[in-house]
Amino acid sequence: MMKGALRTKHGCWTCRVRKKKCDEARPKCTNCESLVIPCHGYGPKPDWMDNGEKERIVVKEMKEIIKYTSRRKAPVRSSEQSNLAIRIEPKPSTYPATTPLSGSGTGSGSSGENNGINQHLISDVHPSESETKEQYQPKPSISIEDSLDLMSFLDYVFPLQYPMYKPSISDGGRGWLMTTILQSDATYHAALALGACYRGTYANDHTTRAKTLVQQGEHLQITLGMLNRAAHNLCPQTTLSIPITMIQVFFFELFNDNPPAWTTHLEGLLNTYQCDQKASTKHGLCEEAKDILVGGLPAPEGPSVITQQVLTFRFLISSLLWLDVISSITTGRKPFLLSHHSKMLNTNSQLQLQDHMGCENWVLFQIGKISELYTWKMEAIKESRFSPVDFEFTTLTVKAQIRCSLFGHDNKHATLAAQFSGSTDPRSYITQAFAYMALVYMHVVTDDFQNRDYIETIYASAMELFRIHIPRHLLPTIVGPLFIVGMYASAEDQSFFRETFSSAPVMDPFLKHRLKIHVVLEEIWRRRDTPGFEWKDCINLTKNVMLI
Repeated sequence: MMKGALRTKHGCWTCRVRKKKCDEARPKCTNCESLVIPCHGYGPKPDWMDNGEKERIVVKEMKEIIKYTSRRKAPVRSSEQSNLAIRIEPKPSTYPATTPLSGSGTGSGSSGENNGINQHLISDVHPSESETKEQYQPKPSISIEDSLDLMSFLDYVFPLQYPMYKPSISDGGRGWLMTTILQSDATYHAALALGACYRGTYANDHTTRAKTLVQQGEHLQITLGMLNRAAHNLCPQTTLSIPITMIQVFFFELFNDNPPAWTTHLEGLLNTYQCDQKASTKHGLCEEAKDILVGGLPAPEGPSVITQQVLTFRFLISSLLWLDVISSITTGRKPFLLSHHSKMLNTNSQLQLQDHMGCENWVLFQIGKISELYTWKMEAIKESRFSPVDFEFTTLTVKAQIRCSLFGHDNKHATLAAQFSGSTDPRSYITQAFAYMALVYMHVVTDDFQNRDYIETIYASAMELFRIHIPRHLLPTIVGPLFIVGMYASAEDQSFFRETFSSAPVMDPFLKHRLKIHVVLEEIWRRRDTPGFEWKDCINLTKNVMLI
């Protein structure tokens, strides 16, 4: 039986059962939050507080969590854990010196080298003692939990970030990613932070969730510390890993729905590349890789340092272009990298975003144009220099280009089934979805929520695509189109969007940033018929929303 009087009759039930003072903060008191234990609130007495078995179990669990969190700043591994560790620690980017061939391995100078070679040539087939010792010398290791976090990142988190990225074996698969993680401590800890976050999200017990919460925080702090040091002391061998790491930190903050943090990380990264016209020369790349990138040449086949550097850099730039354009929609700004679009997003570019994101280059190019057009419109209105004639001419040109690419040169409307009959490539459907989104986006930029009959056919085609042709498991790849088209949803179609944005596969407990999309959409439906409600009012609602 639990004995002893409680210290106070006030405070949360957790502090009362622990006999601790409580500051009675809402919704969680400071004690419980700092120790990562459940705060059982201030309402009716919980059922488990029975002075018996239930209470003992709960208190025991609290003690286990507190014991763990109290050691979080100085984790200690037992010898047993060390023996169980998996040997895949990140390796330095430079290889160790070659082992001498001599049996002793201690010779020096030309005489020693000659002796070593002669001894090696005349020795029998059995390895020397020093060679055997080196062969089986234990390598640096990571803990079991770190290995779980790493695999959680590779198997689950990265596919959530890039669901359409499925490189072929002939292209090296995701080998460049593994190499970057294992050769860069910053990228390594960023991956562990995301992996721990994912494991904690799906953990069944509170103890595991508490442990992973502490672990992800530790890994994130290590990552940020390394990035800060790297910003002041760039190392040519590791600079390519820095933006890769920053993207992963952005995703960590995004998936945890921390807008001030993810917007800062993203804008800082994009600002760097906006001002950098020769980014490929700033990443410690070998000369051959630089020549390939600057010349817009294909990456060489087969595993090599050159191929890995080219693939890594192109994946980085594709990610930046994608995130830049998608974020420009909901923030009301033009893309940071707009000046690079004509070169990087043309038809002949080696950067083909459909291989990374599922959407063809031309669509993203046009979406970027529309974001630029909206920014120009708002600035011109503010400065009293807006020309409706010039604006209309530009919008008609962009619309014509989108329709031409979408429907063919005859510019006649066609259903998705007619356009892609027999197609088994999901990228075709994703590209189509983003093209419909571009046309609807253009309409809201030019007409706000007026003249909806102008996009009736586009809306109907998009709904056919969403309901019938795109497999349900691909819906997470078209969050942007679902939202933009969904703003114009008819009363009978609104239930489709409610269900889509409140259930799997679009809604995933790990992707917390998507929780607000449905809320914003409902608010737009409520206000869109209000006189004077415009796209700028939508942006006030969406500025902390990322449509991925």
